[in-house]
Amino acid sequence: MLSFLGSWLLKSDHIDAGRGCMRRWLCWFEFLTFSHNIALKLILYQFLWILPYLMFANYLERSLLPFRLLCYTDSDYLSVRRPLRRNTHECIQQFFPNRNADPGCRLDQPLRTLIEPTLSSTSTSIVVIRSAPASIDYRNYIRSTWKKSLEPEIPVIFVTGLGNFDLVPESSQYDDILQLDFVDSYMNLTHKMIATYKYVLRKRSIKHIIVINDDTIVNGTALKRQLLTAQFHPEKRYVIGKVSRGYPRLFFPWLLWYVPGEMYPHKCYPPFVQGSSFIISREAASEISQRICDFPFVHLDDIMMGVVTNCLGIRNVHKEGFDKHFPRICDFPFVHLDDIMMGVVTNCLGIRNVHKEGFDKHVPESFTVFHYQYSRYSVEKLQNLWTDLKRNKEL
Repeated sequence: MLSFLGSWLLKSDHIDAGRGCMRRWLCWFEFLTFSHNIALKLILYQFLWILPYLMFANYLERSLLPFRLLCYTDSDYLSVRRPLRRNTHECIQQFFPNRNADPGCRLDQPLRTLIEPTLSSTSTSIVVIRSAPASIDYRNYIRSTWKKSLEPEIPVIFVTGLGNFDLVPESSQYDDILQLDFVDSYMNLTHKMIATYKYVLRKRSIKHIIVINDDTIVNGTALKRQLLTAQFHPEKRYVIGKVSRGYPRLFFPWLLWYVPGEMYPHKCYPPFVQGSSFIISREAASEISQRICDFPFVHLDDIMMGVVTNCLGIRNVHKEGFDKHFPRICDFPFVHLDDIMMGVVTNCLGIRNVHKEGFDKHVPESFTVFHYQYSRYSVEKLQNLWTDLKRNKEL
């Protein structure tokens, strides 16, 4: 094989071909580094991420890529600071040109409380965990793990609606259940959120409401740090969390996040804070709960809040650490070279490799709330992940 290659290269036409091939590679190298029009290079650099994105992103993200690219061309639906229209009524009409607010809307009215926990009259923050009536296994997982890292300084309660599950014995044992008089379902997420605000706002000492899903891991130290920072925010009306931009409306009826065009007619959503974990100020929660019936209803609470905060001029503040997803080591294909394997793992886990003379340190970037967006982690998986984090002293 080597002798054949040598004789092939000795032929002049093959040498010329080889030189031409080399010249082509050099031309590409020059194009990518220091020559040719800068605008063309920027365009090429901009699309270099697409191939790895398609290779490593989950199925839903890969499917959404063309639509997200389309949404990123619509500047009206990308701005975090600027409402779609300055006038609130005009803003609502712009989002819902063919819909009016429901005249029979009762979302701005407080719901009857069926079960209520005992809360301190001096607490300034509260963690509200959204849970289904039958999800006692998730509630017990939280009670045995990260709930302890917040209490008693920050009370942690579970909010739920009606279902085929008796919560009285559990409430009597733990005194951390808030059950409100509505049917607990995925279509009632917005209803659940507004009803929770209404209840918490009755507690005059509460300045911040932290809303979290039950399939999560919370870093208590990081959350307290986020709350301390929030106290010095220059504005009074804000929602802090993972702000998502450029998200398209999903029009496939079989998807959990499907929203029909009759409910929301645009192809793209405005920026919104992911509903799995966020901090909302008392002033923002109060205005939203008072004005919610001015808006046509959307059942997905984070999308609904994106529209409402946009039109009311409530600030969505992006903070790193919310809605984080990091897989465990067993989620990676095995590579026998430990430093190469660690290079892949630390990259995917968001662990920062810090170079110091004489040392190689792996410093994990702090997370506030872990949550896997595209499927619900089992209690066992969450418990194992929590144990791993505690063992590695990352909590």
